[in-house]
Amino acid sequence: MRILAIFENNFRIASIELVPFFGVVFFGVSTYQTAQIIEAFGINSSLNGPILMLSLLFLPHSWLELPAYAVATYQGLLLSVSIFRKRFFQELGRTLFVLLIVGVELFVAAIFEGVEITLQNYGSILPLVTWLP
Repeated sequence: MRILAIFENNFRIASIELVPFFGVVFFGVSTYQTAQIIEAFGINSSLNGPILMLSLLFLPHSWLELPAYAVATYQGLLLSVSIFRKRFFQELGRTLFVLLIVGVELFVAAIFEGVEITLQNYGSILPLVTWLP
């Protein structure tokens, strides 16, 4: 259930980032809010924000999730530009394909993240085993 909840949240974010004009702004706002949450968590755990952020980048789900958001945002930007170039419906077809690819990538990321959270309950460095093939 945890994996599906993670996927649902992440897919919702990526879908909003695909919305013409608004998606790019949403990407900036969500990135800023994520940074604030990481900073607050760091303060509560006596770690500074940058170290906590770097520790998140050691986990495989970050390497899947972050590029998926960037791809969704970029496609939303392309969709925005296509409105002015009168090629919206052509770009909309590509956007649906990108949404499918981003969805698959975020589902795999959610599996990793769910496993990492479970493993963290058994030891703080145990989630690093998710890098093993």
